[in-house]
Amino acid sequence: MKSSLGFSLLALAVVYVGLSFLIQNLYPEIARTTFITGLVGGGLSALWGLLALLGLRSRAWAILTLVATSFVFLSQMVTAWMEAGRPLAATIITVMLLLSLGMIMFLAYTGQITDGATDTSQTPSVGGQRRK
Repeated sequence: MKSSLGFSLLALAVVYVGLSFLIQNLYPEIARTTFITGLVGGGLSALWGLLALLGLRSRAWAILTLVATSFVFLSQMVTAWMEAGRPLAATIITVMLLLSLGMIMFLAYTGQITDGATDTSQTPSVGGQRRK
């Protein structure tokens, strides 16, 4: 489970950095905050992904990082959609926000489901017989 978490965070870091450079090259006058947030969020996501691959606990820090970047992306997205004539910039920022929210849900969900193995000593019984 930790390897999928680590690889997912590393993939998100690459996408963040790539989209940050793309929006910076297309719209340098409006994308400075998004660019910096994407680089910092991508760098921290890469750090948390590497720590997860090493087996260290990093889920809480990754969620906190993604919540912070989501707030910045949300404000940038609203601003970009309100400006006329820049739908591509608004779309890129919207994609970055949706990736952040999706990764938050993934991080919150991973580790919550077991692989089907249950402790039979805690299984309720009916009529003195254990249910299977």
